[in-house]
Amino acid sequence: MVLAFAPLLPRGAPAPGAVRVDERGEATVEPEQEKHRERLETLWAVFQKRHPRYRERFARRGTVLQGLAGRIVGTPRAGIERQTAKVGATIFVRVGPERNTRSVAGRREPMAKKRTKLAPKLRAWVNARKRHHLSHEHVQMARELGMNPAKLGGIDNHRQEPWKLPLTEFIEHLYEKRFGKTRPDVVMTIEERARASAAKEAERKAKRLSRRSTLSTNIGAIEVADGVDES
Repeated sequence: MVLAFAPLLPRGAPAPGAVRVDERGEATVEPEQEKHRERLETLWAVFQKRHPRYRERFARRGTVLQGLAGRIVGTPRAGIERQTAKVGATIFVRVGPERNTRSVAGRREPMAKKRTKLAPKLRAWVNARKRHHLSHEHVQMARELGMNPAKLGGIDNHRQEPWKLPLTEFIEHLYEKRFGKTRPDVVMTIEERARASAAKEAERKAKRLSRRSTLSTNIGAIEVADGVDES
């Protein structure tokens, strides 16, 4: 089994070399150049520390390769044979920052975080937040004031009309004037509100299904009891 190290950054950098592991688990360091030997030994030590059971993994891979080789029918061309042997028996490791020194075979892509679908009204506030560079706090203050996100552009024009306050200061002024405080007690983002609303809706749906199930069970029990009384 050959463990080949490939540089991740910078692009086009020379590969330090490979480590060949035999069936007994003995490793032989094979640098591309002698000056890369120390770096290659360091990478091999990091790989062993990160994958302490690498011998078992290599043994399983060797068994799989032998099984695949037994299914090959005919004699492939020399070029294809070399390519198959190289890809099948080599583990490529990308070398970059310390957090990236892990094998491609052992890496798993993180699961994409499920996004909560926003209602059109909340989506309008998200767009307004990005367009006018508002913080989550200012968005919540504007929503509590009953402002229309589609009409914030007519307010956020203090550069063209210097007598106007900047939008954020205008929102803070109105909020303090109406509620007597400079900021909300609890600030929730639009996304947090959407997730909380979705969770409440799921809970209500589960309760409705539970009530329907209980009602159908009670009706069935009553029908059975009526049938027994009539007999």
